[in-house]
Amino acid sequence: MRENIIESARFAPARGKYKVFILDEVHMLSGASFNALLKTLEEPPAHAIFILATTELHKIPATILSRCQRFDFHRVPPAEMIPRLQKIAEAEGVAVEAGVLASIARLSEGCLRDAESLLGQLFALGEDTITAKEASLVLPETNLGVVMALTDAAAAKDIQTVLRELNAFVDDGGSVKYLIEELLEYVRTMMFSALGFTDKAAYDPQTLERLAASSTVMTADGARRLLDLLLAARTRQSLSAFPQLPLEIALVEFCADASASIKSPSPVVPMPPVVPSTPKSVVATPQPVPAVKKYDFETPSSSPLVRGSNAGESPLLTKEGLGEVAFTLEEIQNKWGRCVEYVAERNVAIPLIMKNAKPTAIEGNTVVVSCEYVFHADAISDGKNRRLIEDAIEHVMMAKALVRAICENRPEEKTAVDEFVSAFGASAA
Repeated sequence: MRENIIESARFAPARGKYKVFILDEVHMLSGASFNALLKTLEEPPAHAIFILATTELHKIPATILSRCQRFDFHRVPPAEMIPRLQKIAEAEGVAVEAGVLASIARLSEGCLRDAESLLGQLFALGEDTITAKEASLVLPETNLGVVMALTDAAAAKDIQTVLRELNAFVDDGGSVKYLIEELLEYVRTMMFSALGFTDKAAYDPQTLERLAASSTVMTADGARRLLDLLLAARTRQSLSAFPQLPLEIALVEFCADASASIKSPSPVVPMPPVVPSTPKSVVATPQPVPAVKKYDFETPSSSPLVRGSNAGESPLLTKEGLGEVAFTLEEIQNKWGRCVEYVAERNVAIPLIMKNAKPTAIEGNTVVVSCEYVFHADAISDGKNRRLIEDAIEHVMMAKALVRAICENRPEEKTAVDEFVSAFGASAA
């Protein structure tokens, strides 16, 4: 630093008016180098100009930042990049398809230098007209057709088509890692399209029409759910012996999840109008007092304090003070996967048990969950685990409910008589 820059900055330029020093990735300098440069930046020579370039501004010491004029450069959006690339192509006398320019803008990720470099590689082909076929020789091959087929089949919950398309892609030697990246980008755009926001410069007109049609089938919440599964698949993909396995699990799980279903008009049940009660004046009329016989008292055993079966009485509440649940069995079954997700964010073991269990009945204020194994039912019935599942139901269904776990195949318990008889090799009639 001292020999190459600081000492050289003291001397006037042999040609020209200024000496320009460009320090790229300046955040990589050590603390001693910054200290040596600080004095020169405080009192720079009149003929010296320092340009400090960095992508990690937070690593630059505050003493250096305070002595610099700051210019922030942002990513160039596709809507501004494509006209620039089109202008360069016209100046070179080469006709480039709009879809190719859109692919370049998408692959460059907002960096105009990278976009111009890719366009220059296409010009090196020596063609007067560059179509998608010629561009595939230079640009990374896009799997947009496979991506659209997979997302359409996933939105329609067609598991067989999803697996067939994915296996055909793998058999053709396609990269599953790159396919996941393209799926993430496409489903993200689909989610934005379902919300009414679409970057029209990111894809060609035919793809935009396909996106608009897909967004009418898959809800924004369904696209969000698919993005979560794809992100998890990308994380697990490097750890799997079969590269396509995490993606297969993600797509199958999405197709089997009824909570992320396709759009379908559901009947809206109108709520009964609430009529506010108005206080009315009540005239108290004297009632005849029945005569009470002497010693005419009932014993406590013959007069229970609460009888829930009597007509006109309110239902008996549990210790939690809950009435009947405010949702149906079909609704909790459809959103059981959402409850599993909620629990998975707070517990590791219970979601694995919940995936093998299912709500089978609603009894008053209690959701009955059937398990295949006894120890699964015991784990759900544990106080801490049960409260966590009840919190999940309240969060997803917007209504409180209790949870009771049962085992479908629980063996019948033997009575003392049965054990005594079996011990002597006999049988009870």
